[in-house]
Amino acid sequence: MKGDAQRVVRLLDTLEAEGEEPGLLLWAVAEDIRTLIRLTAALKQGQNIQSLRNSLRLWGEKQTLAPMAANRIPIGRLLQALQTCAKIDRMIKGAEEGDAWTEFKQLVMGLAI
Repeated sequence: MKGDAQRVVRLLDTLEAEGEEPGLLLWAVAEDIRTLIRLTAALKQGQNIQSLRNSLRLWGEKQTLAPMAANRIPIGRLLQALQTCAKIDRMIKGAEEGDAWTEFKQLVMGLAI
């Protein structure tokens, strides 16, 4: 959520090199995207961030980072990112051709800028 694209890509490169499977990481990123979509919608409806923290599980660093990310990333890009998560999930499961790690790196790069 910080928007540090280089750091995220280095981390993903390391995980891939270590042979980690991207499934659990994809789940976590997809959950963060869903949270940002909910946060963006709630803020547009005039809700207060303080009242949303518990319902959206914004604890620790996410209390600060999520609103910043919601302001930085347009809702259309978040919705597209969620569709990309579904595509990557199909790749992981072998239902769609492609390299899941490459797609995953492109996904997070697109969210970090």
